[in-house]
Amino acid sequence: MSLRLRALELHVPDVIARSALRRLFEATAAAFGSEPEDVDGLDRRVLLERYASFTTRCAEQALADRMDLDVVSRRMWAHAYALGASLRRRLGVRTRADALRAARIAYRMIDIDLRADENGDVTVDRCGFAERYSPGVCRLMSALDAGLIAGLTDGGWLAFSERITEGRPRCLARISWQEASP
Repeated sequence: MSLRLRALELHVPDVIARSALRRLFEATAAAFGSEPEDVDGLDRRVLLERYASFTTRCAEQALADRMDLDVVSRRMWAHAYALGASLRRRLGVRTRADALRAARIAYRMIDIDLRADENGDVTVDRCGFAERYSPGVCRLMSALDAGLIAGLTDGGWLAFSERITEGRPRCLARISWQEASP
């Protein structure tokens, strides 16, 4: 395991968390074809709240306008894949276990308690977005999750089977360790 990855498991400095959130914000805005909001100077909590509001608004609008949701999902997947691949390189991820550790760190920065094992079983016991997202918004936004995981794992494919937003006590998903594509 790389030293960077180990250090971030112990503590994510606020400056790193804010930088990651800004990159996620920009990627999501690009996927929706929206201008990114000005988020410079915001602390992590406010930035996360702004991101939740922004994504809820964009996803609800896409669903209401009956946009081509496959196109939106593919764009979100591609942007998130690039973020995940960048994280994989910068954190020195070399193994499946490293990728899952990196995923836990990344999700912790956005107030999601994600645990995954090397068999690909994923559990989310707490999600900071669950109270804001409708089931439809959650399903649409999960393209970001799939892309990020594919980028971090160099090809793992994430699929949810249960979601908190659908009244379940936790989200359950599975990572298939095969070549991923949008």
